[in-house]
Amino acid sequence: MGAELESNGGTATFWTRLGEALAPNARSPRARTLRSLQVVVVVLAIAALMLGTLPDIARGNDLALTVLALVLSLLFGLEYAARLAVASRAATADDVAHPIRRCLAWMVSPLALIDLLAAIAVPAALAFGLPRPVCSASSGFSRRSGITPPLR
Repeated sequence: MGAELESNGGTATFWTRLGEALAPNARSPRARTLRSLQVVVVVLAIAALMLGTLPDIARGNDLALTVLALVLSLLFGLEYAARLAVASRAATADDVAHPIRRCLAWMVSPLALIDLLAAIAVPAALAFGLPRPVCSASSGFSRRSGITPPLR
């Protein structure tokens, strides 16, 4: 994990550069591009879930919507893993914290928990027997929950 990359005449490790790109307040072109991609993934995830609730659209596209939701969950999972790896390598003010303690401290932060939920929600729902598409009006979820869709 000591992959060295040339940067601005000096060297910076891959993990340092990744950490800088993932930092919330970073202003580098790499960080802005990464944040833009994150926004696109979030918008696609919301759109897929919304489309899955429309019976006319979900009826013929349940497999495509489920695959899209799984791919987006995979992307959320990759982001979570990258942030966890960066957290384990991040320097702390006292520089004595063990990497496992740094990981655990990051893992219980509110933003990390939200990232984890985004990554595991769809795969967990499918693993525990929710029929696909995960959020589709045609999945029978509304019948099991007692909520009935509006009549036309």
